[in-house]
Amino acid sequence: MNERTYYGNTGDLILTDVQYVDGIDETPSGTITCTFPGTLEGALAAAPELGTSSEHLPESTREELGTTVRVRLVLKNRTFSAGKDGSVNVVLKYGFREEDASSSASQSTEYQVTGLERETSILLHPRYAAVPEREKLLVKALLDGTRLFDLVWRHKTKLMMSSTEPADPENWHEKETLEDAIKTVVQSDAGKLLIKKIRKGVTSYNAERLEWTETSYARSLSAAASGLSQIDTPPGDTPAISGNWRMTKAEANKTESERYWEIKKTWTASDAGSNWDKDLYAAG
Repeated sequence: MNERTYYGNTGDLILTDVQYVDGIDETPSGTITCTFPGTLEGALAAAPELGTSSEHLPESTREELGTTVRVRLVLKNRTFSAGKDGSVNVVLKYGFREEDASSSASQSTEYQVTGLERETSILLHPRYAAVPEREKLLVKALLDGTRLFDLVWRHKTKLMMSSTEPADPENWHEKETLEDAIKTVVQSDAGKLLIKKIRKGVTSYNAERLEWTETSYARSLSAAASGLSQIDTPPGDTPAISGNWRMTKAEANKTESERYWEIKKTWTASDAGSNWDKDLYAAG
């Protein structure tokens, strides 16, 4: 069905002046000045209704989701005052509808970066990045609570897994045996420092983690959650990280009176020095 736009007219009003204002730092507006040769009641009846547009004013434009949209100004205010010879002066002021003005002001995409702290394993601290993988396996076994017998037996046989156990497993639970294993395996300076920390009870630290949030606007929710949980490079001028990003949150909000959905998408950076697992989070 074709929509019919009603342009308010001045009826028996006598048009005397038309002003239209548009500028870089100004919201488009218009003013129509008229006189009415009669009573105030007659001028009220002859004046156009609030909310209607006028054929005497041009269309204006505003940005909507990156596209320039043409809209007409509507009557926002009517002023009546006594004129000469018993006439009535009428001033009609035009501007954007509230929804047009608010949507025009909020169409630009916004970005926000947030820094958070997250408790993570001390093995991921950049200071211990130089610890050889063989030494880290021993340390990880200690942190994971691996049985002392399993830990020492795997070290002694130089195997990651063993199908044969000694006849007397209880004898492997001696402190000296574990110390011998640590001294034999952990040779790097970084590894020795790491062992000292763990012996003091330090097994984790608070690592920095960044979140990048994009706020945009759309008429529909068709793409609101697209890419959720997947490794992805966020839009915008993101900060440099030593890892990669993964989209971890998506939300959309709209009141009944608003015309557009406000969509917020959040990407979370991987821990420093590591990446999100591509086998688990790569796009399908």
